[in-house]
Amino acid sequence: MNVDTLSYNYQMNVGKSQIYEVIHEEQQRYFQSNGFSNGEFQEGAEIPLTMPSKLGTTKIPAIMRLSKLTQDEIELITFYNKGEIIQRYVLDARSSSKTQVTYSERNFFHQARNQYSFIFLALLYKFFYNRGMKKRMVYLEKQCRKKEEGVA
Repeated sequence: MNVDTLSYNYQMNVGKSQIYEVIHEEQQRYFQSNGFSNGEFQEGAEIPLTMPSKLGTTKIPAIMRLSKLTQDEIELITFYNKGEIIQRYVLDARSSSKTQVTYSERNFFHQARNQYSFIFLALLYKFFYNRGMKKRMVYLEKQCRKKEEGVA
């Protein structure tokens, strides 16, 4: 991974198809909650949104696009005035009941000084990022369990 990429790995005790289905449903729900109603949720789907800045002090207008949707990878690109963010889930089956999930966020900026600032701040931000990603992965794994039990 590059220095401009934040990444988190988590091994789930669920099958690859289960976690793919849950992530797909979560992303589809997110798109729908932001106004997506243009037919089937597939590659190329887009939504306008406002996202918080990394420090959470302001709201930034953006467009999010589902750029890749396969059993092995789900990729979203968020375009905004200073650059773009590529979010990616990579699913790697370790066995029929274990899946390595790698989530990454890569930030590209139009101006080099913003890129350098991000690289510096990412070193500090990484602790909070990891904590948040662990919570997200545990949540996704619990959603898989609920589906198995027929609760979801």
